[in-house]
Amino acid sequence: MYKYKILLLIVALTLLVSSCKTARKAQVPVRPTVPAEQEKQPVKPKTFAETRDYQWISYRGSADVRFDGRDVACNYYMVNRLDSIIYLNLSVFGIELARLVARPDGVIFVNKLSKEYYKGDYKVVEKYLKFPADYYTMQSIFNGDTMTVQKIDAVTARYNWHYYSELKRTLFDQLSISVNGKDQRIVIKVANPKIDVPGPTSIKIPEGFSRME
Repeated sequence: MYKYKILLLIVALTLLVSSCKTARKAQVPVRPTVPAEQEKQPVKPKTFAETRDYQWISYRGSADVRFDGRDVACNYYMVNRLDSIIYLNLSVFGIELARLVARPDGVIFVNKLSKEYYKGDYKVVEKYLKFPADYYTMQSIFNGDTMTVQKIDAVTARYNWHYYSELKRTLFDQLSISVNGKDQRIVIKVANPKIDVPGPTSIKIPEGFSRME
């Protein structure tokens, strides 16, 4: 009988120890399952041209232009509604010098210095930029679409990329363009970029201005 009591005691102690181990295991906190999409590494921000998840882009800044041995410095304001319209305003000390509105089918340019205007195809743009241009070429340049800009034989464009935390987008804060490998260049500095904020797109030909040929 005594042997049976000892045996039962051993079995009871064995069950007690086993239950304690099970209880301790149950008390270990279980790491919650994290959805697969949350475990992905952060994705490098894409540029405006790569995402194209916007309809409007605008920014302003300064431009230094050197063409035909002449240096010109001015301020600019650019608004672009994708595949629709480009608005460009040039000024010095707050005085508007010129305004351009470009659409895929043509362009209107008003030169307030010479009191002239142009309305027609892109010949006037080619005259000032010194290389063949159309609406989509201009849009690619202003949006930092390097894949398209690289295909323009006469143009070498260098973008200085910058991440704008307020926009959660990457855009250039400076653009340097050289034309035909000659001493003809444009250096544009970018400030206050905005997306999906419609801007001005109107242009009016003042009375008394003569048409540019």
